Amino acid sequence: GDTLDCIVLSDKVLSSGIIVACHPIAIMKQLDRGQQDDKIIAVPVGEALRDLTEAEKQEFIDFYAELARQKNKIIEIAGFEDKNQAVAEIKKATI
Repeated sequence: GDTLDCIVLSDKVLSSGIIVACHPIAIMKQLDRGQQDDKIIAVPVGEALRDLTEAEKQEFIDFYAELARQKNKIIEIAGFEDKNQAVAEIKKATI
């Protein structure tokens, strides 16, 4: 019942609450307190499409580990999948 979240990677500063047309590039498979809470990772239309680097993946893992510590909850990153899986999850969420 939770909404599907999206993390937008951009070289530009994006204001909170704006709508940005994006291309999905990956999905981060995540469990939040034992519940599936995946995150789509996308780039704005017009910016270069690319794959996530290993360094970026580690940054996400470190960020959510710190977030879990601060909120005293359990967040587990189960891995990352490609844009095809991200698109499939978006389609599932819009049905």
